[in-house]
Amino acid sequence: IRTLAGVYSFFNDDYFYIPHLTSSGIPIRDARNYAIEGCMRWVIPGKAMGSRALAGNFVLPKCLEYTLNQGIDKFSGKQWGYPTPDPLTFTAIEDVIQAYLTQVRFFTEKLVIINNIVDALDEQYLPQPFLSALMDGCIEHGQDCRTFKYFHKSIIQPVGQTTVVNSLAAIKKLVFEDKKVSLAELLGALKNNWEGKEELRQMFVNAPKFGNDDDYVDLLARDIHQRTNDTISSFKNIYNGHIMCDGTGGSSYWRYSGLTGATPDGRKDREVFNDGTVSPCIGTDKKGPTAVLKSVGKIDHVRTFTQLFNQKFMPQYLTDEYKDSFIAYMKTWLQLGIHHIQFNVIDKEVLLDAQKHPEKYPDLVVRVAGFSAYFIDLAKGVQDQIIARTEQTIA
Repeated sequence: IRTLAGVYSFFNDDYFYIPHLTSSGIPIRDARNYAIEGCMRWVIPGKAMGSRALAGNFVLPKCLEYTLNQGIDKFSGKQWGYPTPDPLTFTAIEDVIQAYLTQVRFFTEKLVIINNIVDALDEQYLPQPFLSALMDGCIEHGQDCRTFKYFHKSIIQPVGQTTVVNSLAAIKKLVFEDKKVSLAELLGALKNNWEGKEELRQMFVNAPKFGNDDDYVDLLARDIHQRTNDTISSFKNIYNGHIMCDGTGGSSYWRYSGLTGATPDGRKDREVFNDGTVSPCIGTDKKGPTAVLKSVGKIDHVRTFTQLFNQKFMPQYLTDEYKDSFIAYMKTWLQLGIHHIQFNVIDKEVLLDAQKHPEKYPDLVVRVAGFSAYFIDLAKGVQDQIIARTEQTIA
């Protein structure tokens, strides 16, 4: 990891992948033969899985924005979301969550309708006879792989999960429990991008955050991940298979952040979400790498979806002096049943220098999300986000 600092990604077979796949109906022999496609999605080689790519990307913080605006888009003023109740009528955090899940359900339905139409058209007009001849079962069943499915895999890829969780935790704490802020005051601040409300914004910035082994927010995260997944997977594709969540995210968290207004975690208009899909938001994980593991481990990964998890270490903590501690850290990751982990092990000063003098770093590779890339080829916004990730240390 230290030598090729942005290359490797680790997947948890015994405590995640094999139980996850067998619980989805994959026979144990095939589950043990899984491979990774795309960034981080699972596939069984040689089997007709029926996954084109994505039924759609899903921007969860945008659903929360619609929740707090009765389905009206902040930037266009148009009614794009579901007309959920006036948020000023909410009296408890569960009211907010229910309205959020209504928005998730509303947009999932649209994505699934589009996906199912495309699947039907693919089956009719785009048969794949050569590929079908190489897939187990197609010849035996006399069917093209567009029709015969070993497993009916249609996936939707949500991003921004931690941004939603932190926002809900802040509302729960400051509005409904401590009653330090009225919902009307919060909504006004969000509408105006926190302008003139920096003291108020700091209250929400400093509310409990995911990634610090704090049950107050971590158990809420577990609940929101599960209920979001259950809402999405309640829909089916044309092959009668449940839609599956894919939490691998890629770099779409960065791309779609620019579509979303200010959120109650203290984030401003168009600022970046949490990287990956289960990583803490930048700068909010303040109690060390093991605390982050414990927070992430409280989410039921087997029952929800595959999750993209970034960590960043200073290079000196992957030397012989810290070898035993780092191995213990990795064993903890494994036993907590966390799906995936990946690392950047590059000094911040090196990355800053690479921004200023890219000609000196043509071979510098970093881990962005589910993929590695040459640092100097990335957009500056992505570079800045990688630089800003918390640099973990080992005591």
